[in-house]
Amino acid sequence: MPNISEDHFLIDKAFERIIEHPPFSPDLNPIENLFAQLVKKVKHPTFYKNSNEFWNAIYTTWNELNDDSKTLQNLMLSMRRRYDAVIKSNGEYSKY
Repeated sequence: MPNISEDHFLIDKAFERIIEHPPFSPDLNPIENLFAQLVKKVKHPTFYKNSNEFWNAIYTTWNELNDDSKTLQNLMLSMRRRYDAVIKSNGEYSKY
């Protein structure tokens, strides 16, 4: 039978560790990396004739990135490294 007070202690410690870090850290948000890839591909040395062509490029590139399961999988697999980097830097700047 589990020890309730021990479980509460472990939950409290885990919660303390979580709240020590910024809740909206871009380092912990893989969508930031995905947006950076989108911007890089759309800003490729291309000049768009009009805003419609520009928005079409964004839409097309976004769909390509979302269809690329390897890109999305790599972002998800990077989360452990991201968490570790934020913890190691005490919530300050990390390479992510």
